[in-house]
Amino acid sequence: MQTASGLPIRKRIRLRDFHYSSECAYYITVNARQNRQLFGCCENDVVRLSEIGEIVRVEWLRTFTMRQGVSGERFIVMPNHMHAIVALWGMPEENRVFYRRELCRIVGGFKAAVTSQIRALRRDPGFVVWQPRYYDHIVRNYEDYVRIAAYIADNPRRWCARRE
Repeated sequence: MQTASGLPIRKRIRLRDFHYSSECAYYITVNARQNRQLFGCCENDVVRLSEIGEIVRVEWLRTFTMRQGVSGERFIVMPNHMHAIVALWGMPEENRVFYRRELCRIVGGFKAAVTSQIRALRRDPGFVVWQPRYYDHIVRNYEDYVRIAAYIADNPRRWCARRE
């Protein structure tokens, strides 16, 4: 579909009635460019991280030592993507309007830090690690959180089963 000016109609990505200044958690998925298996391989229902995958894991953990009011302890690095739950809370009231923007900064900073390290490791300043965007989903309630956390924990088993 197109607008009257001929531009495509973009899919609405924001929830219509969600108050984005409220404390919340997001489920995110970040993919390697062209789904390349840069981060490791799956063996016996376990992801064995490559050197690049280890950079991704360590940098993800490091991300949360630099920011107050943010946590991301539920995550998994897979061979060609990663999943995580990012919880945002405790920001001063005047900054809460920016929770969604803060998520963008977190993911963008993480991707940039990982890319910089991998380019140095490979000695390739033009190497592209990530897809340009990422997927996010607002964790709406405790049941949603439990379902997503289980999905993250079970992802290696499902990945290996698909590969066999």
